Amino acid sequence: IIALENTGLREIKLKQILVNDQRPDNAKLVISKSEPFEAETKLEGNDQLSFHKLAQRTIVPQRYINQQAIGEQPQHYAVQVLASNNQKVTIHYEYLKIPFTLTVELQANK
Repeated sequence: IIALENTGLREIKLKQILVNDQRPDNAKLVISKSEPFEAETKLEGNDQLSFHKLAQRTIVPQRYINQQAIGEQPQHYAVQVLASNNQKVTIHYEYLKIPFTLTVELQANK
């Protein structure tokens, strides 16, 4: 799972996720109405999480998230990618209707 935060002024719309330059079998946008995403966050059976297709929902800017509405409104966003041998993750998204790409090289601790 990869936590996402929108520090801009407008919404972000995810377009596509690539893992090692290939489309993964399963990639979803995960929205939490409560806790931030951490290593020990329980995804299965958590009624505070909702799963969506990547382009189905937008990522609201952090400054517009109502911190008083915990449990009622989206608080945190992440992408869940089910793929093996994750070495490079590329996220294609739109901000102000302009396409952008973010690529992250993952490193394993040895």
